[in-house]
Amino acid sequence: MEFVDKGEPESGFAIEWKIAKKEAITLSDGTKKDRTFVHEMCVTQLVEGPLDPALFTIPTGFRQVEHIDRNPPANLPNEWSVAWDRLKASAARLFR
Repeated sequence: MEFVDKGEPESGFAIEWKIAKKEAITLSDGTKKDRTFVHEMCVTQLVEGPLDPALFTIPTGFRQVEHIDRNPPANLPNEWSVAWDRLKASAARLFR
């Protein structure tokens, strides 16, 4: 991974940012495919004032653990099955 800074560093609060990540993946048939992920954020409202103390309340059901596995087994669905599930859910909502 390489980070390249261009121009003078900015200071202050970012109201909009965009990060693009490119990677090469190997499909199940052995072919390679380039994928680009783009993450964007835009601040649409900024309010000054005290924060609600409820924001800092520990959620019900929270439990402390000894260790969090940062690399869990890859049982994740592939992009086609996710798209198919979304399509089925959309169709089901149409016929309710």
